[in-house]
Amino acid sequence: MTAFRAAHGKALSLRVVVNGQPVAAAEGDTVAAALLASGRSTFRRDQAGAPRGPFCLMGVCQECLVEIDGVPNRRACLVPVAHGMRVHCG
Repeated sequence: MTAFRAAHGKALSLRVVVNGQPVAAAEGDTVAAALLASGRSTFRRDQAGAPRGPFCLMGVCQECLVEIDGVPNRRACLVPVAHGMRVHCG
């Protein structure tokens, strides 16, 4: 993703807050893309506590469910980032 951003002149102009920490994102990124680019691979935990992360990245598998601005179970791969967005992931 970083190489794609560089090749297409995408600046990291947006800031989102993930688990209380600021994360830079580019306009047009999805929440999943911003999380992955920031080095996060665990988006949630299953009932047994095992880490789960994105699988299909097209909204079918629901492995990328996160809380966005207080709303639980949002598919991170389908939601575009917005400046100031607050994300909580496992």
